Amino acid sequence: MIVWMAVAAAAAGGESDENFRRFQVSLQGGALHDGSDAYDVFADRDRLPTWGGRFGVRVHDRVELVAGLAHAGRGAQVALPDAPGADFAPQNNELLAALSTNALTLGPRVDLGLLDERVLPYVQTQLLTMHGMARLDDDGRRNDNLGQVRGAGVGAGLLGVAGVELRLPVGSVSLSLHGELGYGAVSPIRLGDLGAIAPHGLAGNGGLGIHF
Repeated sequence: MIVWMAVAAAAAGGESDENFRRFQVSLQGGALHDGSDAYDVFADRDRLPTWGGRFGVRVHDRVELVAGLAHAGRGAQVALPDAPGADFAPQNNELLAALSTNALTLGPRVDLGLLDERVLPYVQTQLLTMHGMARLDDDGRRNDNLGQVRGAGVGAGLLGVAGVELRLPVGSVSLSLHGELGYGAVSPIRLGDLGAIAPHGLAGNGGLGIHF
């Protein structure tokens, strides 16, 4: 609701500015909270760190449509108690737990107007689709061993952030540095016998980009 009010305000009073270029490409890193029990198998902190990029195209003086791709990978050694009669015996009673996710995002970003020639606050909301794949493995060097459990699933959700971008015009382009903070929520990603993760909570991103 807040974003669409900002869109309406921008449409009503949008003023052309050479700093608001048509396209943007950015690289960024960030994190999304995940406090689910299943996630504890893959990491000892309730945080899913991500890295990736995004591409934006301006559809109005103050509105961009932004698409992004973010990847995350986590892994840990899981110690097991002795299990007489088990189908396999992992070396040193340890298994490798690995989690990989890829998230696609799409949604509008509304620039709220330059505070000066280089400081640009904005709000952004995005639809989010996340694919997760996990495995529990007694031999991380092989992908076809019998002592392996795999699971994969897909979740969908929303991400909303407020951010600030610092811009530096260089000839016909602008370099940028951005930071943003907000909230994200993804429906449970069910990983078969490995349970389900449910990324949700505080989200933050930061990165470098170019506008042209």
